[in-house]
Amino acid sequence: ERKATESRARADALAAQTAKIQKDLATRRQALTEAAAGVRAGEEALSRLEAEQAALSQSVDREAGALGADRARLARLTAGLVRLTRIPPGGLLTGFDAPIDAARAEILLQSALAATREGAQQAEQELARLNDLSAELQAKRLEGEHQADVLKARQSKLATLVDQRQSLYQQTEIDRRAEEERAQKIADVAKDLRDLVARIEAQ
Repeated sequence: ERKATESRARADALAAQTAKIQKDLATRRQALTEAAAGVRAGEEALSRLEAEQAALSQSVDREAGALGADRARLARLTAGLVRLTRIPPGGLLTGFDAPIDAARAEILLQSALAATREGAQQAEQELARLNDLSAELQAKRLEGEHQADVLKARQSKLATLVDQRQSLYQQTEIDRRAEEERAQKIADVAKDLRDLVARIEAQ
């Protein structure tokens, strides 16, 4: 009877341990599910950042092309103005029917040059802004990749812990059942012995 009581106590302790492991296992599985959701969200955010970066890269290429064209136009206009400055004042006037035409031509050239310079400056500013935005997106993407790696590592660690807990739970459950069977067998033997003693005493 003492052995049966001790075996039953061990079986109860194993049952309590099994319940505790089962509760811990459920908590870890929930954490694993949340980690997997975090990994998926991080991957989706990375995909969005990569799409934004690709679109921004195309914008940078377009602005760079426009800036190159503006610089080329500005270079041609500057070269034309340089050639005009080398013409003596009298020679410049002879190319037009009236001095007012020469003055108008110079005003038009100055306006065209100013507009081209302004356009080139705006294009350079826009290109600088796009480059800054691209660098910011690159930094965000790198941070996103780092966070994704951290989440994946956490997910992997949690999966390993869940597997270990699952194995421990299964082994503890096997031990509990074996101990309960042993306790039942001992109890049955004790009962048979009590019955036997009772019959002997009756005789």
